[in-house]
Amino acid sequence: MKKVKILVLLLATLLYGCGTKDASSSYHVAIDNPYSNVNWKKATQIRSTTHIHIMDQAGLERAAQFGYRHLPISNYYPSAPYYPINSIRQGQFRVKQEWGVMKIVEGESHYVEGPIYWNEMIMNPETGWFDSLPKEQQDALPFEEGDFIFTDIPASLIFSPNAEHHAFADTHGNVHVNGLGSFYSSGTFDARNRFRTFWGGGDYSYGTGLPWKDAFQNIIDQLQYEDGGGVTINHPGWSGKEALPQSLIEEMLDFDERVLGIEVLEAGLWSTEIWDEILKTGRRCLGFSVPDWQVQTNEPDAGGFNLLLVDEYTDHNCLKSYREGAFFGSQFGSEELIFTNISLEKNHLLVQINREANISIISDQGVSKVDGTDRVKFKIPRGSDNLPTIKYVRVEAETDSERIFSQPIRFIQPSN
Repeated sequence: MKKVKILVLLLATLLYGCGTKDASSSYHVAIDNPYSNVNWKKATQIRSTTHIHIMDQAGLERAAQFGYRHLPISNYYPSAPYYPINSIRQGQFRVKQEWGVMKIVEGESHYVEGPIYWNEMIMNPETGWFDSLPKEQQDALPFEEGDFIFTDIPASLIFSPNAEHHAFADTHGNVHVNGLGSFYSSGTFDARNRFRTFWGGGDYSYGTGLPWKDAFQNIIDQLQYEDGGGVTINHPGWSGKEALPQSLIEEMLDFDERVLGIEVLEAGLWSTEIWDEILKTGRRCLGFSVPDWQVQTNEPDAGGFNLLLVDEYTDHNCLKSYREGAFFGSQFGSEELIFTNISLEKNHLLVQINREANISIISDQGVSKVDGTDRVKFKIPRGSDNLPTIKYVRVEAETDSERIFSQPIRFIQPSN
């Protein structure tokens, strides 16, 4: 059983403790409630996301226009944090990358320590492969570092390190994760092998080239804050069940408590069915709402965002909110639909939103829906032993144009 706040949250089990036939007996259930420490009246709701590609000044400006305030930019090719944001230059990772890469030598993978100077490697007269490149690529060498990419950074934004990692040695290529709040970097600039760095020349992995567990550990070891951020499992819907089966997601969640959860809304694609199947196993699995590439490409449907519930607007507090699950997801819509309260009081879940919508209470026992309301009081079902009979409960609210979803509250029953 993971450690996820259980020691702290055991105090909440008194809500469900009671005797049965033996007056001296007491039965308790641990509650993993990510909102237990949220003061809804005082908390600031910060628009953020865990998976967003921003490659240029125009993309950054669009993100600000969409209302994002906390941006853990998660680029790849290479998978390196654009952090600090004001330090990133055009072509800098082609001239020099500080981290190493995996290289295939006689069929076996070996790690080549950084820094790597690609000009020297490709153009080395003895070991390089410059002469085998097409003329267009030869003309692009030697690589040069250009101007700063982001020349006008909106004062309303704060940033955190992040990157999207992929090409694990033991998974399908569609399996991607983010290192939210981590300085870990992997891979190379040459995603399409235009400069023949990973076949026909250098044999260097364009992604991690590592087993996923090793890459996950690297992400965790390089977190900016001990109590913030973690690994997110990206786009299960896009990845597909063959590439990313539920069994692999569960194995990843079990690897470490800092593997936080999955993307539930990614670029307009919902994966709530996958999410609920995982939650039915009793595992902790947070759900994220992300635009992926859509803000960068300026598509009308910009995917979604997460609203972080923080006491103070800092990068540390934003990453702590993600670690604790003190946030809710939303899609973009014509109006702002938000939760204003999600709390457990005695044997009831109290839910309030800022205007009338259709509210659904979802658990492993089904869905209870109330249309056209701004509040719901849901009684937690209990059995003859007075313990909750559900493993989790989460909340959705929607109108014709918007949909928001809470994180799950889990009821962890004692082992037999």
